Amino acid sequence: FIQKQLDSQKPHVKKFIQQRQTDASSSSKLVGVVVDMFSTSIIDVADEFGIPSYVFFTSGAAFLGLMLHFQSLQDEYNQDVSEFSNSKTSLSFPGFANPIPPSVLPIVLVDKPLWIHRFLQCARGYRKAKGILINTFTELEPYAVDSFNLSESSPEIYPVGPILNRVQYVSRDVQSGIMEWLDGQPPGSVIYISFGSLGSLQIDQVKELANGLERSGYRFLWCLRRPPPKNTIVDFPSEY
Repeated sequence: FIQKQLDSQKPHVKKFIQQRQTDASSSSKLVGVVVDMFSTSIIDVADEFGIPSYVFFTSGAAFLGLMLHFQSLQDEYNQDVSEFSNSKTSLSFPGFANPIPPSVLPIVLVDKPLWIHRFLQCARGYRKAKGILINTFTELEPYAVDSFNLSESSPEIYPVGPILNRVQYVSRDVQSGIMEWLDGQPPGSVIYISFGSLGSLQIDQVKELANGLERSGYRFLWCLRRPPPKNTIVDFPSEY
């Protein structure tokens, strides 16, 4: 459904570009298009006008490399990449310095319907782009970023991160209290725990993790998300 919804926007984008390209003022004409990592079908519209497209990839370089590698295996070697999840041994992939256990592969790559109907389409779109802007920086993912330089088939990669979300989710008093506490800790002594904006934990999991953190003896800062109520239309986690 999401992919069809995005594809339905093509006529609107095409009309917008047409209006810009026929404008008398050369300063208003488009010289490039930047598309979201999930909206790569819009690249086809830009190609009609001969306008170069760039993808803004908000995940890391390692995940991008994994997506492109899986797309290559699927399209060029006709390999069922969902089979990787059944592997009994660790797996080696470009962009990862060490083999990884199959259990940590992202679900979007090994869930067959999700991969075939959604993320494979995105990865194919990345191949069409003139370049990919990644929200990362070389010092954070040196091995993953360097792996793109070894591949002749990959688009040009531009690490442009870190790009941070400046939206205030907590009050300034809470934020200043956190920063004051952090500033008072020895360098390199605090663990930051976060499972991402969609990562939430049930109460029993929270208790187990909290117990492990306390027993570790390390200082920590924990971003904790509450699971959404059951039977909600939009099931995004909230804050505890």
